[in-house]
Amino acid sequence: MKWYCYRTLNKKEMVTSKNIYDELGLEVFCPRISQIRKTRNGKKRFTEALFPCYAFAKFDIYQHLHELRFIRGVSKVLKFGSHIPSIPDEFVYCLREKLNSDDILFIEEPKVEIQKMAQIQYGPFRTHIGRIINASNSGNRICILLDLLGQKVPVKIPSEDVTIIDSQNAATVT
Repeated sequence: MKWYCYRTLNKKEMVTSKNIYDELGLEVFCPRISQIRKTRNGKKRFTEALFPCYAFAKFDIYQHLHELRFIRGVSKVLKFGSHIPSIPDEFVYCLREKLNSDDILFIEEPKVEIQKMAQIQYGPFRTHIGRIINASNSGNRICILLDLLGQKVPVKIPSEDVTIIDSQNAATVT
């Protein structure tokens, strides 16, 4: 038995995987990612498929391929022309090593470090690069030193509005 990739309906990866397990008893693997995103109502944690609309099942292609196509939620088994490629066991094993027991990869918010370079992503200073000089105790707001019109100006902005960048590739702001 080998691993194969199948396409699911949009946002139905987990339901489809459960259907395959329940109806055919096959081993399924649907890796997910959990990360915090900024929404209109503040930050929220979202968990979604690591590979949207795709998941994996381990089966004998000659015995289960026809049945798998008729499982509710399965759009098709991934193929290139008439060739259905198998997924190496090592790929699934390595991916599973990085996930928790529920097959979820948790992405934590990056820690704000003083003196790191950051690029502003939103607002009137979008695309400006500066050095982080201060952070609030809660980590919600940071103070960035920007070079505006030839002067160093401290600007306080929400921490989720910046991306920490590699200081070697950034413009020098001291």
